[in-house]
Amino acid sequence: MKVPRYLIPRYLLLDTLGESQRATVYRAHSAALDHEVALKVSHATDSDEAQFAREYAAIGGLRHPGIVDLYDYGFHDGHEFIAMEYFPCGDLKVRLLHGMAAAEAFDCLRGIASALAEVHGHGIVHRDLKPANIMLRENGQLVLIDFGIARRIGNGSHSTAIGMLRGSPYYMSPEQAQGQDLDARSDIYSLGVIFYELLTGSKPYTGVTAIEVLQQHVADPVPQLPAEFARYQPLIECMMAKSRDERLPTAEVLLAHLADAA
Repeated sequence: MKVPRYLIPRYLLLDTLGESQRATVYRAHSAALDHEVALKVSHATDSDEAQFAREYAAIGGLRHPGIVDLYDYGFHDGHEFIAMEYFPCGDLKVRLLHGMAAAEAFDCLRGIASALAEVHGHGIVHRDLKPANIMLRENGQLVLIDFGIARRIGNGSHSTAIGMLRGSPYYMSPEQAQGQDLDARSDIYSLGVIFYELLTGSKPYTGVTAIEVLQQHVADPVPQLPAEFARYQPLIECMMAKSRDERLPTAEVLLAHLADAA
């Protein structure tokens, strides 16, 4: 697909990184910054309805090595846009294709938890934690991206009907699958799912349909790790407990657990 090179002023579009129903993400050169960025541009509409404003407002002021840097936000000619850090090394989903030793998986968990602690400390729930939303810098640093459906705790951090759920069914907490109000413990559950996948290379729950997967999150037992990873089973149990009251409450508490387990 041919890239419209000058769709947004001050940005030279180089190629397409991804596309959804709502927007396209380009690799672009920023004239103001004089380096490459990832530029997310909404599809043209007749309205000024903001799709990316919540993401910019949620994390635009956060400064943490594990949280994506946001550079710019605005509207131009019917397009909303947001410019952010570009990651040439790709995401954790691609990294998983090559397998991962348990020690590296544990280090990844600790790195993600550190970034998540900053997010939770500002009263924000990510709501869409998954390997594709965790990027890698050239120095190996893991970075959280895509806060498009993030919410402040206690401020509408719930989902609507099952058919309107946003996020990936493979990583949703039981309460998110049921459309309930969410808090930091929902992100802890999703991170537990990711840790299971980092260790085993497989998702803990799979099915033919999204509904089938969501039902397993709600009703099936916490998955058992293979024997070689048994030392991590108690951690999986307290991250992926079906009842959020039995889970670790925040990423800060999780980090304390990880320090004891290291």
